[in-house]
Amino acid sequence: MPTKLARKRQERCLTQEELAERVGVAPFSIRRYEQGGRPEPIYQRKLCEVLEASPAELGFAPADPLQALRLEGVEQAVRRLCRDYSSTPPATLLPWVRQRLAQIGELQDNRLQPTQQRQLQVAAGWLNLLLAAVSNDLGFREPAWEARDLALYWGEESKDGNLTSWAYETPSWFALWDNRAADALDYAEKGFKVAPPGSSGSITNKLKLAQAHARMGRRLEAERELYEGRSELEKWQPPVEPDHHFVFDAAKYSFYASSTFNWLGQWRLVEENAREVIRCSSDPSTPAWVPTRVGMARLELTQSLALRGELDEALGEGLQAFGPWVRINTLTRATEVEASLKEHYPEEPGVQEFSERLTVARGRLGSE
Repeated sequence: MPTKLARKRQERCLTQEELAERVGVAPFSIRRYEQGGRPEPIYQRKLCEVLEASPAELGFAPADPLQALRLEGVEQAVRRLCRDYSSTPPATLLPWVRQRLAQIGELQDNRLQPTQQRQLQVAAGWLNLLLAAVSNDLGFREPAWEARDLALYWGEESKDGNLTSWAYETPSWFALWDNRAADALDYAEKGFKVAPPGSSGSITNKLKLAQAHARMGRRLEAERELYEGRSELEKWQPPVEPDHHFVFDAAKYSFYASSTFNWLGQWRLVEENAREVIRCSSDPSTPAWVPTRVGMARLELTQSLALRGELDEALGEGLQAFGPWVRINTLTRATEVEASLKEHYPEEPGVQEFSERLTVARGRLGSE
């Protein structure tokens, strides 16, 4: 039997794909809502506007208004923190995430309706994934793994495929930067397998597969995954919140592609994608501002340009790579670039200046 939401959509003669486009979500999200999943407040309001209906008419009326108000506050906080990730130093963000997780723990001790329990499980899952990312950014790998494992548990417990798929993407990311490409591939394959079609988890794991293949020197496989990821992304509308860490947009695709092509040694494509990242993600006045992503793109440019003999331009990019704060992966990539520069240009003063900037950045990790 169709749910209230499905009936309202059908009354408006809209397909799931058409409704998804008007609301600003992926079609799989509409399918999930129609199967009983609860949208975040911003999307619930949009559904009500598009379908000209109240939350109750769409099946979203809470059993306990006071409890629902607290739950809505948690969901809004989770969304806000996931958006803060792109523009907030990890040392600043860490206590905020922990505080909200403690609040969720208190709410879970209350008697809740099944739908409310699931809401909290999903919120706890995303916050633990965010905690894993922030902890890893600061070099706290064991706490990062602990948070990731909790996220996987809540993803499976709530049967949220997108959350579960991201819980596999996270250790794939860890493994890539530890140069454990086979492990990265294994986690990404698992994440892609459980991801709902058309979800952000699906495409992010697809791009992780490309990166893992590139790390292993498998050019054809890496290029195939990139092509399939691009083809999928072209079907999507631009995200409403491009700064949300767990959404996927064109700039994030270019970011993943630049590192993939770097590992494949395809320097022109590295530069094309890295410049696109810088173009899209450098303006602090927009939600698309991601300073550490820009820093990583500049590092990709530095190595590529230097290997093509364009040292002055390479160093111009490299000396701008250490922005207002750094993450551990920035330092890992910069160390690789430093080794390449010293190998090819051991006597260049600019290379020494790059090394000095890197040393300062290492001392800043976690202190911003």
